[in-house]
Amino acid sequence: MSTVTRTQRPESARRPRHGREDAPSAETATPQQRSWPRRVARWALTFAAIAVGLVALAALVVPRIIGAVPLAVLTGSMNPAIHPGDLIVTQPTDIDNIRVGDVITFQPNSADPMLITHRVVEKSVVGGEAQLVTRGDANGANDEPIVADQVKGKVLYSLPYVGYATQAVPNDLRAWAVPAVGVVLIGYAAVTLTLSFRRTRQERAQQEELS
Repeated sequence: MSTVTRTQRPESARRPRHGREDAPSAETATPQQRSWPRRVARWALTFAAIAVGLVALAALVVPRIIGAVPLAVLTGSMNPAIHPGDLIVTQPTDIDNIRVGDVITFQPNSADPMLITHRVVEKSVVGGEAQLVTRGDANGANDEPIVADQVKGKVLYSLPYVGYATQAVPNDLRAWAVPAVGVVLIGYAAVTLTLSFRRTRQERAQQEELS
C-alpha cells in the first residue's frame, strides 16, 4: 500500500500575528502621522520664543518707553510678593500719587546709593510735607519715615528670576550688554515665529494638494 505524506505547516506559519497588520510602517504611514513629532517640537520652540520675546520686551523695551527703571532684587525682605533674583520695574512718580499699599523704591541715605523696595504702610503730612512709612512684607518692623526727595518710584510689575540674568553681567558691561542681549532675544523670537508660521502654511498647502 502506498501512502502520500502530507507536509505539515510550522506552527509559527499557522499562528495569527495579532496587531502587526494594524501598525503602520514607515512606508504606509500618512504624511500627517510622520510629521506630528516635528509639529510638536516646532510649536514648543515657538511658544518658548514667544515667552523669551515677551520677557525681553517687559524687561528692556517697555521700561525705556515709559521712562521706568529695571532693578534686580537682592534680598528677601519683600517675600512672598517679590523674591531675590526677581526684576522689578520702577517708574518715577510724585509722592502725591502714592497710596498706602503701594510698593515703592527709595533711597534711605542720600550719601549711599543703595536702594530699598518696600511697601507703604502709612502716609501722613508733617510740617506741610508728605511723609511715607514703609515696611518689607517679610519684616517685623517699620522703616524710618521718608520724604519726596528720597522716593525713586513706584513698582509697576516684577519678573521672576530675570534679575539673576542681569546680575550675571559685570557692571561696566551692563549698560550696553543687557540691551544688546534683549535685542538678540527679540530678534530670535521674531524669526522663529515667522519661520514657524511659514512652515505651517506650507504643510497645509501640501495636505490640500494630497486631498
